[in-house]
Amino acid sequence: MLFRLALLIVTTLITFNSYALGKLGHQLVCDIAYQQASPSTKEYIDGLLTSLPADEKVMVNEYNFAGKQSPMTFGKACTWADAIKKGGEYKSMNPWHYVNVERDVGKIHAHSCQKDCITQAIPFHSKQLTKGKTNRERLEALMFLGHWVGDIHQPMHVSFADDWGGNKTKVNAEGEKCDNIHWLWDQCLLSRQTPESKLAEQYADLLPILSSFSQKQIADWQQANVIEWANESLTLARNQQVKYCELNGNTCASNSQQPIKFREVELDALSLILNTRVKQASVRLAHHLDNLVANR
Repeated sequence: MLFRLALLIVTTLITFNSYALGKLGHQLVCDIAYQQASPSTKEYIDGLLTSLPADEKVMVNEYNFAGKQSPMTFGKACTWADAIKKGGEYKSMNPWHYVNVERDVGKIHAHSCQKDCITQAIPFHSKQLTKGKTNRERLEALMFLGHWVGDIHQPMHVSFADDWGGNKTKVNAEGEKCDNIHWLWDQCLLSRQTPESKLAEQYADLLPILSSFSQKQIADWQQANVIEWANESLTLARNQQVKYCELNGNTCASNSQQPIKFREVELDALSLILNTRVKQASVRLAHHLDNLVANR
């Protein structure tokens, strides 16, 4: 199946345990960002990753179905924030993976979230990446930041609390195992593009597709800020093509037809959208990291 590029594109916050952009998506975002980063940024990333403790390397590799002693890449490190979610030390940070709005909210502003959500997590860990007092603080900031940039580009991470960001919205997607719309966007819209079932093979198939873009696209995507990234995702979540909700005036009501049915041709179109979001996330992450490292 051939995929071409296509681009479509808070007031009350309630927390829930969310999935995140899947292992495959996070690895692609961060490894493509690493490819684009300046030599000094790559050196900074590499230096921090060498300080990841051995037991955490094993944990991250096992989480990604890789050999325990496999080399640690930036892509795999960007899944660390999911691998440690159930641990007591980090469980309080679960709400940082997303931002929720009421169903009649069509736009996110800087004041929409004051704490404990993704629009605040990104600036928090951006500062900690270069200003952290210890190497451990800077390492955690790097892994969190790479993860957050991936999550904020997944539209279900900027959506509605009453159905747990789409986790309770059931779907019947032709030929796919994902049975709710959040899971569909986290995983199946990417994994369906390759016939292989193993993460490594899927990664190898999708990397060349998702790492190609024009200089104009790069320049355009670099101009947006964090709030704009979030609003792109909210716009998608409210878009009728996505089928997540039904517009009634300015209110995006829960879809009354559940499970929501998606034919293969509709999934093809949504996969193209997610491909673009992965590309945007990688370009913006590389640009953001370059700026942080250059000005540290």
